[in-house]
Amino acid sequence: MPGQELPRFTYEVSGTEAVESAVHTALCFKKRRYVVSFASSFHGASLGTKMISGYTSEHNIYMEPWDGSVVKAPYPHSENIPAGMSHEQYVEYCLWHLDSHIPEYIVPSENIAAVLIEPGLAEGGNWIPSGNFIKGIRKICDKHGWLMIADEVLTGLGRTAEMWGMDHYKVIPDMLIVGKNLSGGIAPCAGVATRDEILGNNPSASSGSTFAGTPAGCAAGLKTLEIYKRDKVIDHAKKLAQIAKLRMEPWCEKYSIVSETRQLGLLMGISFNLPDSLASSDKYDDSFVARTVRDYMLRNGVWAICDSESTVRMYPALNMNENVFREAFDIIEDAIITVESGSELVGDYPAIPTGVTGF
Repeated sequence: MPGQELPRFTYEVSGTEAVESAVHTALCFKKRRYVVSFASSFHGASLGTKMISGYTSEHNIYMEPWDGSVVKAPYPHSENIPAGMSHEQYVEYCLWHLDSHIPEYIVPSENIAAVLIEPGLAEGGNWIPSGNFIKGIRKICDKHGWLMIADEVLTGLGRTAEMWGMDHYKVIPDMLIVGKNLSGGIAPCAGVATRDEILGNNPSASSGSTFAGTPAGCAAGLKTLEIYKRDKVIDHAKKLAQIAKLRMEPWCEKYSIVSETRQLGLLMGISFNLPDSLASSDKYDDSFVARTVRDYMLRNGVWAICDSESTVRMYPALNMNENVFREAFDIIEDAIITVESGSELVGDYPAIPTGVTGF
């Protein structure tokens, strides 16, 4: 755990359950009624975590009556910044909104229990926060007596080429949520790590479920951690991340359809925009470009994620062979070149062929 300062652990089955457990624990420990999450965040797919998430407004349709004690704060995306602001100024604005605007105009500081943050905003588009933003949240939480909860379900256990995403920022949260990679995909296993005083004497914060902390899940988790150490998985992920960095860095200048590349280790995103010839089209938007690039990637053996946004998101295996990794980037760049050269844009996904490499 970061700084070896989160010795208490409670087991859950999935990341979604672990998020709900962390929020419940925070509310009960602080005896307060509100939590803060961020725009574009994704913390799970249950009713509770859908309400905590700030993914898009469409995701909350028909569930408005359940949208209770959650305040959504702005997140400093690196694109679509308010007019006249630099990214650094936007970061400062978002921190000001959290520190001053919310307590003064939305919820009193003394009724907020926690702030929930992803070290890399994954499902929302692989947006990478600056160190100043994460450190600023830590400072604001300390000032107001709020708990800082790091949702590391996706970013944890090497995804960012550090054991934990928070390690990049040298910030220790009050609670850390873990899942996904914990058991190597063999058996469900997730949980929440925190300090003694938060979980040790908090009888109201009951958690866990029938299959939480099963012997199979725990055995898989122990073996996964053993393999991480034995095979130096984090070191290998760092090498792959450096290859990716060198490969993606020139793309914004080389290709007009690439508006931004983002990376935190092996959490990677490429944002696209319409070519100039289609910029004024009513038929297409930027997401069509991303889907078409993803279409060509998929047809040539590389699987990536593109939802309805204009970003292709990539999460390659941490232990991927270096030659396979380089080949995948060849396919990705070929797909970009094909679309750049005037390929017809597609609006939907093709069927997934066999023999693809997950990326």
